[in-house]
Amino acid sequence: MEERGPHYPSHHHDTDNDHEDDIHPEEDHIHNEEHMDEITLPSETYVVQVPKDQIYRVPPPENAILAERYKNPATARNNGSGYCCCGKRFSCVIAVVVIVLIIAIALVAGLSHLFLEAKDPVFHVESFLVKNVSGGQEFEIGLGAKNPNTDSDVLYEKGGQSSLSFKQKKIASGGFPTLHQDKKSTVDVRITLRGTGGTLPAVIKTRMLGKRAMSHLSFTLKATFTAKLKKGLFRRHDVDLAISCDYEVDKLTGGTNILSEECLTKRS
Repeated sequence: MEERGPHYPSHHHDTDNDHEDDIHPEEDHIHNEEHMDEITLPSETYVVQVPKDQIYRVPPPENAILAERYKNPATARNNGSGYCCCGKRFSCVIAVVVIVLIIAIALVAGLSHLFLEAKDPVFHVESFLVKNVSGGQEFEIGLGAKNPNTDSDVLYEKGGQSSLSFKQKKIASGGFPTLHQDKKSTVDVRITLRGTGGTLPAVIKTRMLGKRAMSHLSFTLKATFTAKLKKGLFRRHDVDLAISCDYEVDKLTGGTNILSEECLTKRS
């Protein structure tokens, strides 16, 4: 009788199966990972191409500045107040400079009015006429008087004296008219002189008769008088003036023409 030993189940197939089982889980894991990769491959991040001139900054720069101010209100206040203060200081400095300049100009103008002398009136000969009157001859001389002052009138006071000379010989004398002249104005001054009683030069007698002559006649008028001028804003002062006019005429009758003339005014 054949004895058989104990029967042990064969494990070869099982070993292969176990081996296969050991291998398959790894393959399944890899397969699962690959499957997951295939599933999660599509990404939620998309690349969008936008034209360069349509790219905008988010947030805009002005919004960023506002946000910074809201974030640090104290700093924003300090910066704003500093700028404001600087602007106010600059405006104040300009205002002070302007006021100082105005005051300085006013002071200079006031001092000039207080201390500067008024200008003397200016004269020129306008007309000349000789007439025969009872007891001698009468000479009428018309002067134009110009007051160049813009802030002072002129008062020609009584007591002025005038004289007329021919070739340095006095032939007539008289006074000087009293009148008032406004500032920056021109007036007519009429001087009437009477012959001194002496004998007139023969050439003057001849011309007074209307006889023609080739030569012209030259005369000299002199006058002295006191004029009251305004000095400064309130004060007036008296000025003694002397004028001397040299002039030349063509004839003594029938519309005498002044051919040349020159008058000088000085303070005596």
